[in-house]
Amino acid sequence: MPVKISRYAALLGVLAMAFVVSSFAQTGWQWANPLPQGNDLLGIDAIDSNAAVAVGKLGTCLRTTDAGASWQALDVTTDHAISLKSAFFPNASTGWIVGSPGGIFYTSDGGTRWVSRNSPAGGRGLNAVTGAGGAVGFSVGDSGAILRTTDGGIQWTALVSHTIQDLRSVSFPSPTTGFCVGDFGTILKTTSGGNNWFNAPDSSQVIRDYESVYFVNRDTGWVS
Repeated sequence: MPVKISRYAALLGVLAMAFVVSSFAQTGWQWANPLPQGNDLLGIDAIDSNAAVAVGKLGTCLRTTDAGASWQALDVTTDHAISLKSAFFPNASTGWIVGSPGGIFYTSDGGTRWVSRNSPAGGRGLNAVTGAGGAVGFSVGDSGAILRTTDGGIQWTALVSHTIQDLRSVSFPSPTTGFCVGDFGTILKTTSGGNNWFNAPDSSQVIRDYESVYFVNRDTGWVS
């Protein structure tokens, strides 16, 4: 009996090793738990009361059309080295996603298909994207990068920020007034639709890295 048991154990060991080797040799791995994936998510934008898009590391993009009850993976990029950090939909059809390093992606069909757009930021990471009304949008990123689109996200141009600090978040409460924040207490403001940016006074007098900014109107907002 001990001999039979040892033979069965040896056989199971060989089969297990063969299974592991065979499995790792295969392609097309899929998440089993959690579903539909398990990568870190870094940003989300609600398109309407039922639809939303979430983005994250390793090129991850998910969409829900049933208010979050279920999520489906979207193919935004085949380059899984890109971390998708922020998404914004100015309307139900048009959407923008930005990431690091230097990725800008555009959809005109609600997120089913995505097209890579040229980034004037080069290899600098883009950390946030938002709209300023109509076809106008802004993205901010590393080393003071600020980009603007005026045609719904098809073309983007670089703006002068007068800072080398990494910018983390951007908010436009009106078409002309906008704010962006970043490292080492950076708070920038524009009152010209992004044509000119200047330092906004920070009365806290504490140097900190700002990660997020949101303004409800041109006068009232918060940074954190």
